[in-house]
Parts: sequence; structure tokens; C-alpha cells
Amino acid sequence: MGFDLCIELRLQIDPLDGTFYAYGINSRQTVQPEDYIIPKEHLRFVKGRGHIYHAYIQNIHETETDAEAIYFEKVFPSWADVQDHEVFSECKDYWTEDDHTKFFSAIQWFSSHPGFHVTWSY
Repeated sequence: MGFDLCIELRLQIDPLDGTFYAYGINSRQTVQPEDYIIPKEHLRFVKGRGHIYHAYIQNIHETETDAEAIYFEKVFPSWADVQDHEVFSECKDYWTEDDHTKFFSAIQWFSSHPGFHVTWSY
């Protein structure tokens, strides 16, 4: 068994006209599906597997298994915090500061589009 971290899109459908919408900060926003095409450089983070992701949920309450991407961005740990996490010693051969920076860039993109959530499971 491993640790899985996934990024999901949750859009609502208006039953009156069939348009998609998401709830942003204090508002309902109609969205266009073509605006949600994920840049190729962020695709590797849509389904992540590995102990390193434990370090990225350390600032979220331990009983949670889901967070809106915009919240996940706000509590995203620094590179120093990731290096200090207990799992880093077993992950340092495959996870670098460059990976950390690219993951943060992906989370910023996802959080700029209402409806994205980050989920994880053990």
C-alpha cells in the first residue's frame, strides 16, 4: 500500500441550461470546459503516489482527506519544511527542490480554477 494524492475537478451542472459551474470564493461561477484543459507540465501531479506527499499535507488537520486547491495552496509547505519532514530521508533520491517548485506551480494553476480539490488516501 502506498500514499496516493489526487487532484480532482468537481463541477456542478445547471439543470435549467446545462452549463457547468463551480463555487469560487463566495460566488457561483459559470465555467467553460475548455478553460480547464490542464497544462502538460502539471499532469504528472494529477495522480501522485509516494511517501513524499505526506510532507505536503502536514499543515492540514490530520482527520481531513480532502482540501480545495485554493486552500491547499495557502498551506503549501516551504522546501525547508518538506526537507525537515520525517519522510524526506526516504524520498530524497527521487524528490528534489525542482519537483517541489513544479508541484507548487501546478497547485497554483489548479487553485486559479474553481472546482479543483486535492484528495489523499493511505
